[in-house]
Amino acid sequence: MAFDLCFAAAAGPDDMALLSADGADGERRYYASPGMLPWAANLLTQYGAQPCAPPAAAGLRLVVGHQGDIGALLGGH
Repeated sequence: MAFDLCFAAAAGPDDMALLSADGADGERRYYASPGMLPWAANLLTQYGAQPCAPPAAAGLRLVVGHQGDIGALLGGH
């Protein structure tokens, strides 16, 4: 996945993550932290990413990033 290359190129900062969750409609949703934007803007645009509020923590899976940083990235959610 190209996002892991962006994470590695950025030297794995704590504010950078890609998360996923299954929506009620069965579709998998992906959430990129704001820290991902400077490193993966072209990819985010290609995938049609839109700004949104942080997702609920329940059901989230870490795709790229540091496991211990999820709570901080979600603002304590």
